[in-house]
Amino acid sequence: MKKITLLLLTILPLIGFGQTTIASYTFDSDIEGWIPGNASDTSVDFSSVDYYTASGSIQMGQLTVNKVIKVIGINITDAGDYTIKFKIKGDNTANVKGIVRTDSNYAGDALLISGLTSSTGGDSGTWYEYTTTITVPVTSSNAQIQIQTNTLGTYYIDDVELIQEPLAGFVLTTNVVGGGTVTKTPDQPSYAASSNVTLQA
Repeated sequence: MKKITLLLLTILPLIGFGQTTIASYTFDSDIEGWIPGNASDTSVDFSSVDYYTASGSIQMGQLTVNKVIKVIGINITDAGDYTIKFKIKGDNTANVKGIVRTDSNYAGDALLISGLTSSTGGDSGTWYEYTTTITVPVTSSNAQIQIQTNTLGTYYIDDVELIQEPLAGFVLTTNVVGGGTVTKTPDQPSYAASSNVTLQA
């Protein structure tokens, strides 16, 4: 018996899709699952004294340089652009980096804390807002958000968000009726106008 595959294509412009918050952490009463990258060189504690918005933050103690704190289990369903943002207080001569890790891929920018936008937090201290947009090339059901600093000391981190930016261009969906499978090459969440896409059934 022959296997027959009927392929239905839908090509739609991506109009009116806004940002989507993938993960958000306010640390109002605990550390919400954040852990040190390595417990021998980094500590993670809850602080009810130093915070940007009431009533708490993460206290990160860095014992050696270029170490991270992280949260795991982030579900990234689409490759594309993501913005990571958070508030940080600490040594303003340090570089800080927000990282999204999907398997072996690391993405993020190292920025000098004192070069970031500053504002007064709820504890009357000076806080800085880190924000960067990262291209995540693959999907992952167990991605990580990591925050790294490169100077020894104590840092306070609050209001962490991971935001999916709107997809650009056109989305191509395939619906299969019957047996078999259909593959798209390249397989992307969206395509620019005039892109060449190969479909194989």
